[in-house]
Amino acid sequence: SSGINAEWPLRPGSSNTCIALGIISTTGSQVSLLSMTTLGLLRVSGIKNDFAIPKEITKQSLVKVVAIVFTILAISSVISWLPLVEQLEDVFVNGVKYDDKNSLFIGCPNKYVHGEIL
Repeated sequence: SSGINAEWPLRPGSSNTCIALGIISTTGSQVSLLSMTTLGLLRVSGIKNDFAIPKEITKQSLVKVVAIVFTILAISSVISWLPLVEQLEDVFVNGVKYDDKNSLFIGCPNKYVHGEIL
């Protein structure tokens, strides 16, 4: 046995539940990362503007917040779903699981390198 549990072409060999959990996990991580980046940029902007706090919530400020939240969610979702697009399977390596004792494929960046080794 070669220790390979993947079919060629490389397709996710896991269940839909596992794929959904991966998407949810990746989306959550990206939302966290992008939110912290946005908060950091807002903090820098606040320092630049002497922390001028608006006295009231305007419709314009509410629209800005909604737009920022929607943008963060949209970018996070795209990052999560992009590796599952069939046309992009040559860019991402998905669903490859080797036995722990098989170190032959460590550091293989794409399916062409995998094919060369196989």
